[in-house]
Amino acid sequence: MKIEVCEQMLASWLQHIKGCQIVQTNWNPSPLVEIPDVVIESVSAFVAAVKDYLGDDDIDIFKKSTIRQMVLQCEIDIVGIRIVDGGVGDLYLIDSAFHENGLNYNKVVATVMKKILRAALVSSIVFPGVPANVVFVSPKCGQTLQKQLTDTLSGIDTVTKQFYPDTSVLMLFNEEFAETVYRPLLEQVDKINNDNDLFIRSMKLSQVALSFDTRMHIETPPQSYQHKVTIGERTSRGENRDTVFAALGKLIRDGYMTPELLRQLCSKEYCRSNFQLSSFPFLVKNAEFPATGYQDCRFYSDRLVTIMGDEYRVCSQWIPERIRRLQYWLQQIETTQR
Repeated sequence: MKIEVCEQMLASWLQHIKGCQIVQTNWNPSPLVEIPDVVIESVSAFVAAVKDYLGDDDIDIFKKSTIRQMVLQCEIDIVGIRIVDGGVGDLYLIDSAFHENGLNYNKVVATVMKKILRAALVSSIVFPGVPANVVFVSPKCGQTLQKQLTDTLSGIDTVTKQFYPDTSVLMLFNEEFAETVYRPLLEQVDKINNDNDLFIRSMKLSQVALSFDTRMHIETPPQSYQHKVTIGERTSRGENRDTVFAALGKLIRDGYMTPELLRQLCSKEYCRSNFQLSSFPFLVKNAEFPATGYQDCRFYSDRLVTIMGDEYRVCSQWIPERIRRLQYWLQQIETTQR
């Protein structure tokens, strides 16, 4: 059986980050599962409502399949179950697609919607009464296609909620995939020791290889500089916050914070290049901060920094490698502006 690395990564994510005690890849419902007539009627009504919404033969996701065929022919890439207080607290049904040149199926919108809707159908039949999280993941997807998928799903999700109000549907692409799945795993990899976890083992192997590949190392400040500046030493876990705010304090206090530098620190591209902040800028003006839970948990919520009369939120996504980059960047700022 072929091993899909993206599936292995998502299985690790469910187990180690989402806390699922039971995780299975390439899951199929049993061919012996019984589907009562009342359930078939309900599913048939749902299928009819979806077809009515789409109204386009090009995106006909059900073709001529019967309800039983749709259920029994379904394969979910990863299923995860988190047990809470003796019952199912969370159920995840995830399908993924990793194409190096970007998501590329034949009739890609129809294919993705079919995966999502079949998962919703199966969850309602095989796991009745259990709130389900149906997720489609693609690490690389073009912006135009991503918008098409998002727009299509928005309408289908409305129909789905009418029939299955406890089913949540989510798609993860590009930056959201990196920050939601990859980054949390990377930050915890040193704590996980499981020789059977193929993805975690591959991450550890990559770290070992990188430690001996001098071309991949970032030049770090000399030791004398690290002791001269209060934020210079590599921080232990939990101390990154103080390091980041100390760096901002130094920039402001010593007069290095210019309008141009402020603009750069608010640029995702600049911060990705200099600090490896993959999806967020260092600073976001508080008055312009997007009110979403996804954004909110990536910035410090209890402390604002006032710069040139405006209040700014500060990104909280700092790991040791990014701290080292911040230290070296600050040294360069200090050196060039003396």
